[in-house]
Amino acid sequence: GTTRDIFTFEDMKEISIPLPDNIIQQSVVNIFSCYQSRYNINEKLKSQIKDICPIIIKGSIEEAQKRGGIING
Repeated sequence: GTTRDIFTFEDMKEISIPLPDNIIQQSVVNIFSCYQSRYNINEKLKSQIKDICPIIIKGSIEEAQKRGGIING
């Protein structure tokens, strides 16, 4: 058969999880906050580019057609 070790609440209370000091923890929080902010800005920019890109391409094509640079077809 199988054997099962029992891990009690008392055993759990004896375990120590090392944490970095508060300065290091705050540095990690600051870096993560900066990352989140940049990520959100990036997502907004991607959305704006997605909306603007077809307009810019259409304008470029129309301008090229006016100058005779693109053959209709």
